[in-house]
Amino acid sequence: MVGRLDLRSANDTDVDKEIERLQKEKDKRAEKNASTIAVKQQIEELLNDNNLKLEQVFSDKFKKKSTSTKSSTSRKDDPSTHRWRNPNDHNETFHGIGAKSKRLQELIAEHGEEACKILENW
Repeated sequence: MVGRLDLRSANDTDVDKEIERLQKEKDKRAEKNASTIAVKQQIEELLNDNNLKLEQVFSDKFKKKSTSTKSSTSRKDDPSTHRWRNPNDHNETFHGIGAKSKRLQELIAEHGEEACKILENW
Protein backbone atom coordinates (compact mmCIF):
# COMPACT_ATOMS: atom_id res chain seq x y z
CA MET A 1 0.00 0.00 0.00
CA VAL A 2 1.31 3.43 -0.85
CA GLY A 3 2.17 5.54 2.19
CA ARG A 4 0.26 8.74 2.72
CA LEU A 5 3.28 10.98 3.05
CA ASP A 6 2.62 14.57 2.07
CA LEU A 7 5.83 15.43 0.26
CA ARG A 8 5.14 19.15 0.40
CA SER A 9 5.20 19.26 4.18
CA ALA A 10 7.57 16.28 4.93
CA ASN A 11 11.11 16.81 6.12
CA ASP A 12 14.09 15.13 4.44
CA THR A 13 14.26 12.33 7.02
CA ASP A 14 10.64 11.30 6.38
CA VAL A 15 11.20 11.42 2.62
CA ASP A 16 14.34 9.24 2.95
CA LYS A 17 12.42 6.69 5.08
CA GLU A 18 9.64 6.54 2.50
CA ILE A 19 12.15 6.08 -0.32
CA GLU A 20 13.82 3.24 1.63
CA ARG A 21 10.46 1.56 2.28
CA LEU A 22 9.49 1.77 -1.38
CA GLN A 23 12.89 0.45 -2.52
CA LYS A 24 12.48 -2.59 -0.22
CA GLU A 25 9.04 -3.25 -1.69
CA LYS A 26 10.44 -2.97 -5.20
CA ASP A 27 13.26 -5.42 -4.34
CA LYS A 28 10.75 -7.94 -2.90
CA ARG A 29 8.72 -7.82 -6.09
CA ALA A 30 11.80 -8.22 -8.27
CA GLU A 31 12.92 -11.23 -6.20
CA LYS A 32 9.51 -12.84 -6.50
CA ASN A 33 9.44 -12.24 -10.26
CA ALA A 34 12.98 -13.64 -10.61
CA SER A 35 11.96 -16.78 -8.70
CA THR A 36 8.92 -17.24 -10.91
CA ILE A 37 10.99 -16.82 -14.06
CA ALA A 38 13.63 -19.28 -12.80
CA VAL A 39 11.05 -21.95 -11.95
CA LYS A 40 9.35 -21.46 -15.31
CA GLN A 41 12.67 -21.95 -17.11
CA GLN A 42 13.40 -25.12 -15.12
CA ILE A 43 9.98 -26.56 -15.95
CA GLU A 44 10.39 -25.74 -19.64
CA GLU A 45 13.81 -27.43 -19.68
CA LEU A 46 12.45 -30.57 -17.99
CA LEU A 47 9.54 -30.74 -20.40
CA ASN A 48 11.81 -30.28 -23.42
CA ASP A 49 14.35 -32.84 -22.18
CA ASN A 50 11.61 -35.44 -21.79
CA ASN A 51 9.65 -34.50 -24.93
CA LEU A 52 6.57 -33.68 -22.88
CA LYS A 53 3.98 -30.97 -22.85
CA LEU A 54 2.58 -29.32 -19.76
CA GLU A 55 -0.87 -30.64 -20.68
CA GLN A 56 0.46 -34.21 -20.47
CA VAL A 57 1.98 -33.74 -17.02
CA PHE A 58 -0.96 -31.83 -15.55
CA SER A 59 -3.79 -33.31 -17.58
CA ASP A 60 -6.31 -32.69 -14.79
CA LYS A 61 -5.60 -28.95 -14.99
CA PHE A 62 -6.06 -28.86 -18.77
CA LYS A 63 -9.31 -30.76 -19.14
CA LYS A 64 -11.14 -29.49 -22.13
CA LYS A 65 -14.58 -28.23 -21.42
CA SER A 66 -17.19 -30.25 -23.17
CA THR A 67 -18.46 -28.61 -26.25
CA SER A 68 -21.96 -29.02 -27.39
CA THR A 69 -22.25 -31.38 -30.32
CA LYS A 70 -25.42 -29.94 -31.71
CA SER A 71 -26.22 -31.21 -35.13
CA SER A 72 -27.86 -29.15 -37.78
CA THR A 73 -31.23 -30.44 -36.61
CA SER A 74 -32.59 -29.32 -33.29
CA ARG A 75 -33.95 -31.64 -30.62
CA LYS A 76 -37.40 -30.61 -31.74
CA ASP A 77 -36.72 -32.13 -35.17
CA ASP A 78 -35.00 -35.26 -33.83
CA PRO A 79 -37.36 -38.18 -34.48
CA SER A 80 -35.94 -40.18 -31.56
CA THR A 81 -37.41 -37.68 -29.11
CA HIS A 82 -40.94 -37.82 -30.53
CA ARG A 83 -43.41 -39.87 -28.51
CA TRP A 84 -46.70 -38.79 -30.04
CA ARG A 85 -48.04 -38.02 -33.52
CA ASN A 86 -51.15 -36.89 -35.22
CA PRO A 87 -52.84 -40.04 -36.60
CA ASN A 88 -54.13 -38.03 -39.57
CA ASP A 89 -50.80 -36.34 -40.38
CA HIS A 90 -47.70 -38.31 -39.34
CA ASN A 91 -45.46 -35.29 -39.97
CA GLU A 92 -47.08 -33.55 -36.98
CA THR A 93 -45.29 -34.98 -33.95
CA PHE A 94 -45.07 -34.16 -30.26
CA HIS A 95 -42.37 -34.72 -27.65
CA GLY A 96 -42.94 -36.79 -24.57
CA ILE A 97 -41.38 -34.04 -22.45
CA GLY A 98 -43.45 -31.89 -20.13
CA ALA A 99 -47.20 -31.52 -20.11
CA LYS A 100 -49.17 -32.58 -23.15
CA SER A 101 -50.10 -29.67 -25.33
CA LYS A 102 -53.73 -28.74 -25.81
CA ARG A 103 -53.52 -29.89 -29.43
CA LEU A 104 -52.17 -33.31 -28.40
CA GLN A 105 -54.84 -33.67 -25.72
CA GLU A 106 -57.51 -32.98 -28.35
CA LEU A 107 -56.01 -35.61 -30.68
CA ILE A 108 -55.87 -38.22 -27.89
CA ALA A 109 -59.50 -37.46 -26.98
CA GLU A 110 -60.53 -37.78 -30.63
CA HIS A 111 -58.48 -40.86 -31.70
CA GLY A 112 -57.44 -42.55 -28.45
CA GLU A 113 -54.04 -42.72 -26.83
CA GLU A 114 -52.83 -45.82 -28.71
CA ALA A 115 -53.50 -44.21 -32.08
CA CYS A 116 -51.37 -41.20 -31.18
CA LYS A 117 -48.37 -43.07 -29.70
CA ILE A 118 -45.25 -43.70 -31.75
CA LEU A 119 -44.64 -47.24 -30.56
CA GLU A 120 -41.07 -47.69 -31.85
CA ASN A 121 -39.89 -45.05 -29.35
CA TRP A 122 -41.40 -46.80 -26.31
